Amino acid sequence: MNLTHAFSTGDPAALYDAFLPICQLDAESDLRRLRRSIERLARDWYADPAIPGRVRLRVSVSRVFMDLLAACRESGVVADRAVVRYISRGVPGRRPRVRIARDFDLARALREVVEACLADDARRQLSRAVPRCWR
Repeated sequence: MNLTHAFSTGDPAALYDAFLPICQLDAESDLRRLRRSIERLARDWYADPAIPGRVRLRVSVSRVFMDLLAACRESGVVADRAVVRYISRGVPGRRPRVRIARDFDLARALREVVEACLADDARRQLSRAVPRCWR
């Protein structure tokens, strides 16, 4: 969820921060190279300017995910197997393509869904932390 939210905000630093915990690292992993790759790629992914709340993609979501995997490979970073499966589901040819209307703001829709899920999760955690007598 954090990765999807970061992706939907258009913030390369947030995307890197959300992507790193779902990767496997070793002595050969070049994290600076991965960060620079994500920053460079993000300039191609998003239409300028990437204003928070008004992020627009210039490329397909499939391309973004494939670029992320390529950046991992070049940096010696291994994405978690579950992430690779998640990404591969969006790659054309694996299942029927879905066409999204040109004026549909995918980044905004993703951001709204993720923020709602995070808010629901926070409410559930808070309700567990509050003693019953206080409710």
